[in-house]
Amino acid sequence: MSLGIRKSKRFIVRTTAKSLDRQKLMSVNVPRVTLVDNIKMMERSDALVLSGIWKRQDGSKDDSLKSIRFSHDKGISPQDVQDLCASVGWSRREPVLIARALNNSLAVVSAWEEGLLVGFARATGDQVFNATVWDVAVRPSHQRRGIGRLVMNELLKELDSYEIPLVTLYADPGTDTFYRRFGFSTDPSGVRGMFREKG
Repeated sequence: MSLGIRKSKRFIVRTTAKSLDRQKLMSVNVPRVTLVDNIKMMERSDALVLSGIWKRQDGSKDDSLKSIRFSHDKGISPQDVQDLCASVGWSRREPVLIARALNNSLAVVSAWEEGLLVGFARATGDQVFNATVWDVAVRPSHQRRGIGRLVMNELLKELDSYEIPLVTLYADPGTDTFYRRFGFSTDPSGVRGMFREKG
């Protein structure tokens, strides 16, 4: 289930240096994409993520994120997820289906401020070859504070623990720059996402 997918989204992939070596060993014909090491990626931005705390490179903490708490718990209230998705304009989904989607996800990351869900992302996958990132959302009132970056960093850190060689996602037009920070590349070697929808 996708909580907010639209046909206009672009297919984007991310691989790791370790995964490319594994692909060569397995003789898998996967197109090479631009690689960005997570540490180098974060050094090129204006901040580092250390132990879930947002810290500027000059050593000062960003006070606007002091109250944000991150969780990897899949047991989020479907109503909280529904409320966040509605805040960014995504279509309504049945709570029972949201609960099933969360349960079936490989990884879930949520960001909270004083009991309010303000950021979210999840990923599905086989824990071996592939994973796909879904439903990256930050409440409009909390955007442009670095929450989306921290949510993605936490999600990719969890996916990297499985050593999955290929991570994909579908991105809204205009969000490519955001995802490139994490090593994603658009349409490498002509790779295109394709969709099959029921109904």
